[in-house]
This record gives sequence, structure tokens and C-alpha cells, in this order.
Amino acid sequence: MRKLGPTLIAARILILCLMFGIPSFFLFLSWRRVVRRVGDGRWSSGARDWLLILTMTSFAWLILIEVWPLSLPPPYSIGRFSVIYANLAATVTVAVATLFRKGPGKGSLIGAACAVALDWLFVLVVNTAI
Repeated sequence: MRKLGPTLIAARILILCLMFGIPSFFLFLSWRRVVRRVGDGRWSSGARDWLLILTMTSFAWLILIEVWPLSLPPPYSIGRFSVIYANLAATVTVAVATLFRKGPGKGSLIGAACAVALDWLFVLVVNTAI
């Protein structure tokens, strides 16, 4: 195995920080709103909550891929690209659906969905190029 230089290690750390830091920030803001609402006794299983859960599930899958790469099907397989395309489509759909909804807190959910969609797009580009 080839040894990585300090520049490549720094680039890898920067990419990981951006890939997981930005969506984490927006997801934290979205979940904070849900927790406050539940704390006030106003729990509703509305569409925005389901959209947030879908975005969080997609982000959790990204984390699982980074921690355990075998969670994706084999390279260059239809299954691998199906997982990537499905998650990319789901997060883009969440962003578009949230864009047309009214109410507070939609900005953080749109930000989270867009950030996770960009992460899946990055995964798609890397898997297509390599």
C-alpha cells in the first residue's frame, strides 16, 4: 500500500470535515426545532418531520459508508449506483418539497437536504471517476 503524504492527509481531513460538518450543523438546527416543539407539548408527525427523518437517514448512511465501506455494494455494480442515485434523488426531493412548504424552520431543512445531496453527488463523482 502506498504511503500518503501530509498534503493528501490534510486534503482528506478537510474533505471529511466539510462533508460531515456542514450537514451536521443544519441537521442540528432542524432537530433542535423539533425537540423544542416536543418539549412544549406540540408533537405533530407532519410532513416536515418525515422529510427531516428521511434526510437524517440518508446522512446516517453516508456516515456508515465512511466508517464501514462494505455497507455499499461492490464497485461498478448496479446495486452501488442504485443506492447512490436513490439517496441523491431522495435528498433532492426533500429539498424541493421543503422549498414549497410554509412555516418556520424550513431554511435549516433545505440547507441540510442540499448539503446531504451535495455529499451524495460527491460520492457519485468519486465512484464514477475511479
